[in-house]
Parts: sequence; C-alpha cells; structure tokens
Amino acid sequence: MDKRLFDAQLKAAEVQGLLAHIAKNVNYKQDLEEPATRNIDVINATLSEVCQMLEKLNQELTNQ
Repeated sequence: MDKRLFDAQLKAAEVQGLLAHIAKNVNYKQDLEEPATRNIDVINATLSEVCQMLEKLNQELTNQ
C-alpha cells in the first residue's frame, strides 16, 4: 500500500476516534459544549489534512 494512502487512512481513523469521543461525552453530559467545540475544531483541521493528502495522492496517481 502506498504510504500516503496509509497516512490518509490513519488520519481518517483519528477523525473517527474524535467523533466517537464527542458522541460518548455528549450523550452523558450536557455541559461539554466548550470541549465539544474544541474537538470539532480538531476534527475540521484533521479532515482538511486528509482531504489535502488525498487530493495530492489522486493527482499523482492520475499523472502516472
């Protein structure tokens, strides 16, 4: 497997973990708005990284 694809998959798994963490906490506590907002910001940044990695990989594979 191409290392870049593997790296993108790791980032995607990181996002899944963050989403699971948010879901768990929000289900049990109502006062987590600030931590949830911070986690959402982290998710957005991570998704942006994943998209950039996949775009670059896609361009390189298309040009082969």
